[in-house]
Amino acid sequence: MARQKLGLIIAAAAVTSLALTACTAQTTPAADDDGTSPTASLGAVALSFPAPSQVPIWSEVLELMPDLVGEAGYEFLSDDPNLDTQVQVSDWQAWIQRGDVKAIMGYPASADALVPVTAEAAAAGIPVLGYTLPWEGTEGVLISDGYADGFQVGADAGEWAAEQFGADTDIAVTVLGYWDNDFGRERSTGLEEGFSSVVPNAVINEVVATNLDEGYSGVQNALAAAPDTKVWLAFDAASGLGAYQALLDSGVAEDAADTLLGSLDVDTQVAQVLMDESTFWRVAYGATAADIAAVCAELLIAAAEGDPQDGELVQRRVTADNAVEFAG
Repeated sequence: MARQKLGLIIAAAAVTSLALTACTAQTTPAADDDGTSPTASLGAVALSFPAPSQVPIWSEVLELMPDLVGEAGYEFLSDDPNLDTQVQVSDWQAWIQRGDVKAIMGYPASADALVPVTAEAAAAGIPVLGYTLPWEGTEGVLISDGYADGFQVGADAGEWAAEQFGADTDIAVTVLGYWDNDFGRERSTGLEEGFSSVVPNAVINEVVATNLDEGYSGVQNALAAAPDTKVWLAFDAASGLGAYQALLDSGVAEDAADTLLGSLDVDTQVAQVLMDESTFWRVAYGATAADIAAVCAELLIAAAEGDPQDGELVQRRVTADNAVEFAG
């Protein structure tokens, strides 16, 4: 597989520009069917994403969680550390010090940095669960095979390219991904290797794109370097949306027959695009926010009740036929 690096904006520049603030949101248990307040809370459970404001589906999950855990009698806590590791650690320490938190789940801004606070939680009798990846001290994990998911998207895109241009083509492909943490690297590598398994002579251009703006600028820069690029593979919804808008703005028609955008994760905005069966956004796999929230709630409640365990998040192909399920 031929590969070249494009000199594009790196994720660190975006991270350092973020406001390093955090807030803790909480809800009380949901009211009983007759509208009266339920019995006293059994305690609280917490879900921590490093930058939910930047990942729409995470925001959608957080909106659904209070009712799901409230029905089981628990209070729901969340935070927004804006990708700042120390803020995330401080938030978790505050939850531990509350005294009523029964379980914590999170996706780490830095897994290594969460090891000490995870040990603090364990010492306080609070199980910690990993969201899509474990680290030292976690007692369960929401499993999502980033490499397998990425490989599937890449292979599907490769099948389309082989049909359009031939399996032996040296077509230019831009992967809008992230290689600085395990999950992003697994997805991004899966995209590349899945495509190359079908079109082995493809020239893969790697572009770091962790959000919508970087997806947009990444496409602009990639087109300047390789203007004949027809295949674009994004490791998440945000980078995919940025790429989609940049391609439209560059003059690619919505129904362009010679262009493919493929991605992982499908939020409401992506689903609205996919409802049009003629869109060049031809390949997408995802789980609904409701799917994710249900598994997270189940795992948090089980852990709070003394039975921490693993769960599995399965991504499925999204097309015009089922996109409405993902539209919120």
